[in-house]
Amino acid sequence: ASVDALENLFTEKHRLLNSEVLCRALSISRSEEAIHFLLEILRTSRLTDAQAALQALTLYRDSNEIRNRIERTVASRTEPEIVRDYKQSFEAK
Repeated sequence: ASVDALENLFTEKHRLLNSEVLCRALSISRSEEAIHFLLEILRTSRLTDAQAALQALTLYRDSNEIRNRIERTVASRTEPEIVRDYKQSFEAK
């Protein structure tokens, strides 16, 4: 129920909370539904929202399965900022 509420807040036209806050809240729920929603934001949303989703997904960088899903989603984007953010947050330093 809380994930649904956060998803509804994210899709509102005039949000009271910014995308970073909503994406982090979705991420910490650790539910598959939230992860799927964040990946959809990363796949289809405008750059700033996609970057917020990617940052929120860093919580899962140690999960190979989720990391692979994130990597595939990043590869579908054309913006160099998304690739840069992915490399900074997910690749070994």
